[in-house]
Amino acid sequence: MNYTIEFVDKISHAEEERMTKDLVAYESAHEIDVNYKTFSLVLKDDNGIVFAVLNAFTAFAEIYVDDIWVDTAHRGKGFGKKLLQELERHFQGKGFNNINLVTSVFQAPGFYEKCGFQAEFVRVNKKNPKLTKTFFVKFFNDEVQTQGILKRDKHTDRINSKKSHPLIIGISGISGAGKSTLVKKLAETLQSTTIFWDDYDEISKGPQNYVEWFYSSKDYNDWIYPELVDTLHQLKKGETIVCPATRRNLTPTKYILLDAPLGYCHQATGKYIDFLICLDTPLDIALARRLIRDHQDNPNPQKMIQELEKYLSKSRPLFILSPEEKTSDLLVDGSLSLQEQEKQVLNALSLFEEKISDKNE
Repeated sequence: MNYTIEFVDKISHAEEERMTKDLVAYESAHEIDVNYKTFSLVLKDDNGIVFAVLNAFTAFAEIYVDDIWVDTAHRGKGFGKKLLQELERHFQGKGFNNINLVTSVFQAPGFYEKCGFQAEFVRVNKKNPKLTKTFFVKFFNDEVQTQGILKRDKHTDRINSKKSHPLIIGISGISGAGKSTLVKKLAETLQSTTIFWDDYDEISKGPQNYVEWFYSSKDYNDWIYPELVDTLHQLKKGETIVCPATRRNLTPTKYILLDAPLGYCHQATGKYIDFLICLDTPLDIALARRLIRDHQDNPNPQKMIQELEKYLSKSRPLFILSPEEKTSDLLVDGSLSLQEQEKQVLNALSLFEEKISDKNE
């Protein structure tokens, strides 16, 4: 076979998809999840100006720190250490093995040692000693390592052998209803793949101003999420894919848990939902959760007051579920404890599965 080798700035989207699909298939055959996701931690001042950044990514069971930057005016005040501490706190207890980072002699190897990182080895650059690199690691003390391993449940092999289709379980509700929390809790219990609507925001289109949308068209199909639709379609067929938004492996487990804020109202994604749970959460609880979620890391009283004023004057009706929005297979009181919510959902799913079995017999 004749061939050529070329240097290119970037391969095409089609080539990347083909390569990724093949790599995922190889990893899946070894029950390995690449678990790749890039992210950043940022520090902001009272005016919302970012003055420190940590860029990193997850891969398999590890976290890799790419860059740490602190604005010159704020260096020497411990902000770099705060970013590393928050990184460790965030991933502690989530089944990861370690955090990796690499630094050169001219940078800050001593700083990372003070932050508790261990030097695994040094790659000496004899021609330019300033570029000698130290490879640091910090291990988590988690008893169980769950990341990097394909999540399989006891039903997976049975489903695959029968070529059954996964059941997509949607969870809808207003912002602050507790959708993501319930999805994560159920995923842990059921060992299920999860999909979060918000992960697709940056690669999708939707109304920029929710209040204006509410008082004008209020057409749920204004949210155009083709990548999410394709994700649901592929999983429904029983295919393992790479999430186009997060680059995580998504496997067709028995149940696929979908954070679906618009529920059945969004036709493009709603048609893939087999069973919809609507969290009917009191407005005061949802509001309190949103304020805590959005302001706990960078509390700004003035911004909170502005948000509350907007809520009282304009946006409150946006959070009142209409009868159409409450249309679901199970309505759950969002003020209940997470344990009670999970209990109700598991009982309902058991009954739902019995009905499916009766129909198939």
